[in-house]
Amino acid sequence: HYESALALVESGEHPDLEMELATNLGSLRMAQGQSADGERLFRKALDAGEKVYPPEHPVLMRRLCNLGGVLAM
Repeated sequence: HYESALALVESGEHPDLEMELATNLGSLRMAQGQSADGERLFRKALDAGEKVYPPEHPVLMRRLCNLGGVLAM
């Protein structure tokens, strides 16, 4: 369901929703042991979030933490 929903919003019209869906799907992929896909999705979430929030916004910090966690693995 996450993949289908993410595909619907990848047009860029709803970057905030794209960010949330990519984060959730990335977390799911990490739990499934698919770290490369998790990294890709966390990067997608960060990219989408940067379209909505200023660089110092706490929402982006969470996305950076997710990406940092997967890279540390």
